[in-house]
This record gives sequence, C-alpha cells and structure tokens, in this order.
Amino acid sequence: MARRGSSKRQGVHVPSLGPSAQRQIEAFLIAQRELKLLRNPALVPQPDQPKSKYRARRTVVDGISFASALEAKRWTVLRQRERLGLIRELVRQPKFPLRVNDVLVCTYIGDFSYRTSQGTFVLEDAKGYLTDVYKLKKRLLEALHPNLRITEVKSCQV
Repeated sequence: MARRGSSKRQGVHVPSLGPSAQRQIEAFLIAQRELKLLRNPALVPQPDQPKSKYRARRTVVDGISFASALEAKRWTVLRQRERLGLIRELVRQPKFPLRVNDVLVCTYIGDFSYRTSQGTFVLEDAKGYLTDVYKLKKRLLEALHPNLRITEVKSCQV
C-alpha cells in the first residue's frame, strides 16, 4: 500500500480477485463510461462515415441523429423552450416543395420550424457555412413564399 501523499499508486490485480468482485468492478467501469457519455453526448461513438466537407460532426441527442453538433444543440434548446411553453408545434426537418409553373424544381428541407407564443411561424436553419446550393434554395423559397423567412442560427448556447 502506498503512503499518503506518495506519487506512486498501487493497483489491484483484478484476475486475482474472485468472480463476484470482478463483476462488480466491470459494472462500475461500465457505469462510469455511461455517465461520461451522458454528460457529453458528442462522445458517443458514431459508425464510420465519410469525413464532412465542412467539418460537421454527426451527433446523436434524444436518440435522434443530427447532421452537426450545432443542430443538435439547437434542438436541445428548442425542446426546452417547448417544454416551458415559450414555443409550440416544434417540427424537425420541415419540407417545402419548391414548384415553378407546376414543376417541382427542388425541395427545401429546413432544420426546425415552430410557432412562438404570439403565433408567429419561424423557420430555422442551423448553419456553420452557407453553401451556394443553400443560398439558391433560400432565395427560391423566399421568392415563392414571400411570407416565409429563414432564420439562420450560427451559434447556440445550451
């Protein structure tokens, strides 16, 4: 046994312990790992995926996979606001078909939509980088639906 204040630590030789003690240690280590993952959901291992062009990290929150950590954080904030009654009708990935002369040109998929307590409709997109395709779809959406405006979220505090 090391003396108090000593920098050397003596470990326990787990194989020399009985099966019951080994199971207890294994259960403790698993609980510690799960607790660490609960504190930081970004640490949850994700399946191998191609590297993102814009460095977005796929993140899982509430069992839902998000394209980026920013989007996942924003979801957490909006869910909390919905629980508090500040917003309602929260929808993830709302779709807006963009038709010109009855021809479907493309579909704009936002990150979130909801209504404020005053009843105002809000369409949000969590963006770290504005791509040319996004800018084009945004302009087309706003031209076809003049009453809609996209709110771009660039950072989010939880």
